[in-house]
Amino acid sequence: MKTTIPVKAAFLLLFLALFTEPVPAQDTLPKYLSVQLKQLEETWHILDLISTEIWPGWTGYADLPFMFAYPNGVRMLVGHPKPPEGFSLVAGITPRGKTVYLDRSKEIPLPMPLPLSGGGGPIPYGIADGKSITVISINIRSSSLAEGMDTNRVSRDTYSTRSENQILIGIHELFHCFQKNLYQWKSGNLRFNTDENYATYAEIEGLALERAYLEANDDSAKEYLKDCLVAKQRKRRSMNDLERLQESDEDVMEGTATYAELMTLMLLKSGYESIITQNDDPYFYSFKDADSLAQFKLNSLRTNRASTLSSIGKSYPFGCFEAMLLTRLSPGWRNGFFQKGKGLEVELDSLLSLSLQEREAVDSRLSSRYGYDTIYARHASVIGERNKAYETVQQRTGMSYVVNFKNTGDFVSAESLQTSYRVGLINIYPTGIRRVRIADVVFEGKETPMVIDQLYYIKWIDTEAKGSESGYEVEGVREGTTDIYRDAVISTRGFRLSAPKIEIREGKNRVKMTVLSKLKQ
Repeated sequence: MKTTIPVKAAFLLLFLALFTEPVPAQDTLPKYLSVQLKQLEETWHILDLISTEIWPGWTGYADLPFMFAYPNGVRMLVGHPKPPEGFSLVAGITPRGKTVYLDRSKEIPLPMPLPLSGGGGPIPYGIADGKSITVISINIRSSSLAEGMDTNRVSRDTYSTRSENQILIGIHELFHCFQKNLYQWKSGNLRFNTDENYATYAEIEGLALERAYLEANDDSAKEYLKDCLVAKQRKRRSMNDLERLQESDEDVMEGTATYAELMTLMLLKSGYESIITQNDDPYFYSFKDADSLAQFKLNSLRTNRASTLSSIGKSYPFGCFEAMLLTRLSPGWRNGFFQKGKGLEVELDSLLSLSLQEREAVDSRLSSRYGYDTIYARHASVIGERNKAYETVQQRTGMSYVVNFKNTGDFVSAESLQTSYRVGLINIYPTGIRRVRIADVVFEGKETPMVIDQLYYIKWIDTEAKGSESGYEVEGVREGTTDIYRDAVISTRGFRLSAPKIEIREGKNRVKMTVLSKLKQ
């Protein structure tokens, strides 16, 4: 039977064929990128449900662009109004109606197995309509096990690999953008080397804070908060005015952003309807066992309060749990808090209304109530060893070797032969670094003092170097007359370094080795 098409229908089909644009084909993304976008969609969905319960007035979180940078050199922009040069549109993929762009100009063939995780923060990136654009920049650094670490010594705790943690990081960074619209950072980042007084009273402060948080009776919780507040004041006697202001700012900014994470867990623990499933992301469990994830925040409080050398790290859990207690004991405290420009300790002081006599009474009970002598002795021992390690590396003279890992895009994560100590921007390894591995780059150290400086640089001084003696040997293929070697193996008295591509520059009493590639070609 012959089929006929009515004349009007035929004209309609012809019109559609000639004058309508074809629907663009949807690009196919690698699994790790599609999972990242699904996590971002879930982040927005969660905040749609609870953002104003986390903090009154928190909106606009979905308007902020994200940029993800991966160890394989790929960068992904989501929702940027005018991407800088190098980014190309991904056709047909629009999470929450937002455009997605990729920069693959520096991509290398590095596997990207799930799960992936990373952190970062708000940065200016690009200009649109004459205005700087703020993006949430997330540097993806690791999967379930960090590169270069001995897999037999790394915990395989299942909670640490769950995608919920990455979603919480997104909430943390989005909250920073909300803060910055209301609160002016006054003092810059805290850079403080702890002493015995600071470390001791910080631990007492953290102990009191935990007891207050776990105490069911509000009046008893306030008594512990009094201990916490007075211990904080005693702790800050080790700081100058600027450092006190810096720590107060850190407590507000990092503490309340961590509070946003913990509040998310508290609000979701009774269950909610997620928009993604394990088919989208095999490491996402819809925030089931949220209480177990919240326990990690409490564990962070315990770990950081007991850490002798940590200062800025304490602000995350300390500020978080102070904010949790204020929410419980003074529910209206969040209204206008950021606009006041004051610290969390000011809110605590207002809540507790301690007289001078009460402060003195609280101060006098701290020692016996929290075991001051035992805590002090432990911290004094660690600080003595740290100071000794610092003096050791400062006194070393000879040929200086610097290995620069910055071009790899990875921070140096080292396995220490024994203990390491942080002083300012450096990490001191008084007995040396056992091993660092970043993809195909392998650094193997010997038992000799070394330093990691500003996350990317390993420094070692050869005290046995004599005159103009070349204290190292290179095996590999040299590129003409340049200082660049491929498939290089470098041996010194202090370490052995193998790298697919490296540049070696010699100066007076200094050899600088810059890793140019982390993958074999």
